[in-house]
Amino acid sequence: KIQSISEQSSFYLQASLFEGMGLSVVEAMQLGIVPIVTPVGEMAVYCNDSNSVTIHSNDEAIQKTLMLLSSDKIYQELSNNSASTWANKEIYKDSVINECKRILEV
Repeated sequence: KIQSISEQSSFYLQASLFEGMGLSVVEAMQLGIVPIVTPVGEMAVYCNDSNSVTIHSNDEAIQKTLMLLSSDKIYQELSNNSASTWANKEIYKDSVINECKRILEV
């Protein structure tokens, strides 16, 4: 159901003060939804200016978001970069299954 709802979305907002991996951010990125996030936890590692809007200051994030809303070309570039960040990478479900298989072999 998330995927069908996400087809109507352009941005995913997660302005956390602290965070771990941010799996919902990863899922949004895999679908090409541009995340708007605070650079905390692991999001500071995989979200950057080429694939997301990082909130360093409210004014800066608002200006970048407005720019993306006014330029489909720039938005599409960030959206494509967002999705390609996770392309050809093992998704969480598969990594859990593979790790369980590895443990069973030990």
